[in-house]
Amino acid sequence: MATNTPVKGNSGKPESGLEQIDEEEKDQTDEVGQVTGNFGIWQFWICLSVSMVKWVDAWHHLAIIFLAPVTEFQCAEGDYITSADQCFVINNGTYETCHKWEFDTSIFKQTIISEFGLVCDKNQLPNVVQSASMLGGLVGSMLFGVAADRYGRKKPLIIGVVGQLVAGVAAAFMPTYELLLLFRFITSVAVGGTMAVSCVLCMEVVGGKWRTIVGTLYHIPFNFGHMTLPVIAYFTRSSWRIFEIAISLPSALLLSYCWLTPESPRWLVATGRGEKALPILDQAVRANEREFPADLRESIRRSPAIVKKKPSIFDLYRTPNLRIRIIAAHVNWIICGLIYYGLAQYMGRIGGNIFINVSLSGIIELPGGIFCMYLMDTFGRKKTMVASKLLIAASMLLITQCSSEDENATERIILAFFGVVGISTAFPTLHLFTGELFPTVLRNVAIGSGVMFSLLGSMVSPFVLSLDEYGAYLPPLVFGLCPLVSAASCMLLPETLGSELLHTIEDCENFGKNSDNTKQGKVNSSFVGDESSTDKPQ
Repeated sequence: MATNTPVKGNSGKPESGLEQIDEEEKDQTDEVGQVTGNFGIWQFWICLSVSMVKWVDAWHHLAIIFLAPVTEFQCAEGDYITSADQCFVINNGTYETCHKWEFDTSIFKQTIISEFGLVCDKNQLPNVVQSASMLGGLVGSMLFGVAADRYGRKKPLIIGVVGQLVAGVAAAFMPTYELLLLFRFITSVAVGGTMAVSCVLCMEVVGGKWRTIVGTLYHIPFNFGHMTLPVIAYFTRSSWRIFEIAISLPSALLLSYCWLTPESPRWLVATGRGEKALPILDQAVRANEREFPADLRESIRRSPAIVKKKPSIFDLYRTPNLRIRIIAAHVNWIICGLIYYGLAQYMGRIGGNIFINVSLSGIIELPGGIFCMYLMDTFGRKKTMVASKLLIAASMLLITQCSSEDENATERIILAFFGVVGISTAFPTLHLFTGELFPTVLRNVAIGSGVMFSLLGSMVSPFVLSLDEYGAYLPPLVFGLCPLVSAASCMLLPETLGSELLHTIEDCENFGKNSDNTKQGKVNSSFVGDESSTDKPQ
């Protein structure tokens, strides 16, 4: 059982209750890893099936590209003033606001812009839809995170899938902009919840180096969702309502098998429900062809609940080094969120064929995300982060020098693709880098707060894109300058490649102060405790 008595670490200084309890939890849940092994057929099918929610989640996250594409329009009442300004009409020599427009339907027959008249003084309302969606994702990740800790991983996951199915379909039938906004928000709460819970579930069933591998490959279905979204949009371009239904109904397929997904045995053991974990572990043993020793079975069955003091975001500011690192990490997270979602939407309005542009950007993300594993292990996390940010900055700043008169936008599209490669490398690197920069007791809250900041950045991205009203060069200029700030902040962080995993706040405070304690000869395979013991049958 956990106690409040301080214990001493390697340095002889008392450790906090947070650190002591974390070690107790690690000892108990490692018993699960000894039974299941780090990775096998059992983990493969769970991770594959659970990660499929990311495919549908990508459709909802990026749907605004096709719900509200840039649409040409002209005033349909009175005398036109100019071809450039269709927000006013001349009536008896006086300017009056236009209230009726004709929209270009050569590509999209009906969008939320054309149906609800989101132009002129309402031209920022499509951006509000996207920001509300990102806010919903933020709220969902927090609410479902709390629910997953209290009720387990499986129930919130199923509720999230049901929520995005019901709310997504309902959004397609909303008669007003305000109701659409509300149901898009509710849908995104469910989407944010499924993304958060599915990630935790995948990470808890694997161990050792496989957490790095699965943590990276887990995002691939999101790339597939990005790639296939334009296909759905092309065949449903007659109505945004049909498009909304098309991206929501596949959640029913997820629901058809999500209820078969087992509860996380690590969560069951950590909450004193070892008896309920035994049947699940028996399934894992049979699938992975392992043995379940009687002493481990009895130990797991009798495992007590861990009463754990929850760390908060404020604990990340307790010491000088922690403060520097979390500020630099949050700068990187918010800029990554801004650029990722900003570039995704920018590809839909840069020119050329919107369907091909968006699909290709999703395809390009795939090798970038996988190649980053090689770059991180070869050149280090810090250099990979800086290089990827500089690539984004260079490509975006070069776009500002391209002519906006080119209808095919070939040069801008090619340069934007380099930016996509950069951000697809930066995001998984940042996730791993953040996990290695902070001690075990604060690692989850550091990554969780980072995801929150990335969503805040994504909420701003549509408004950055709307700056093109004042100059086509402004959005790429912002997307080019921000990565420079992000790269500069990386210089405040120590390299973690080849370093030992940090366990305590004291370890974190001492890490990076000199070159001797950043290279200790033990390869760090990303915030994993033990890599060696659980791959061998007992």
